[in-house]
Amino acid sequence: MESNSWPRGLRAIFWFAVIGLAVGVAQTLHWILVTNEFFPQPTLQGAYAASALVLGTTGVILGVLGCRRAFAILAFVTCAFHIAVTAYFNLQIVTLWLPDVLASWNIVQPWNGNSWIYVWNCFEITINGFVCYYLLRHEFRVLGCRLPPAPHRSCAN
Repeated sequence: MESNSWPRGLRAIFWFAVIGLAVGVAQTLHWILVTNEFFPQPTLQGAYAASALVLGTTGVILGVLGCRRAFAILAFVTCAFHIAVTAYFNLQIVTLWLPDVLASWNIVQPWNGNSWIYVWNCFEITINGFVCYYLLRHEFRVLGCRLPPAPHRSCAN
């Protein structure tokens, strides 16, 4: 990654992708070697973790190679993928809560593990939404940015 040609926001996205990849690898190794949670019977969450790991690895490789445009496109796709899957998982949590809420007309539910997961998922959706907005506005110039586009280094060079 050429630090001079990439704006600070895109560099920050790259370094967060590196950190996310490290955490994803550690988490996947923990699931495989310690908990056996996703193996031998694959689950939707396991497929999501594996897909996110592949996307994250590809993004970091593109960033290291200095392919700014390809990295930005993959970062956008990765964030959109995370938003969609995380929203689906949150919808599952809400469907678990909904019968209790409707039965008791009590919006405040007991705080449990699902509550923490729901709050974390909302935080993740928000952060990924900010990254998508940044990429759309500043890298792809879609959302009304009037600055001239920055030069991009292609991977062909």
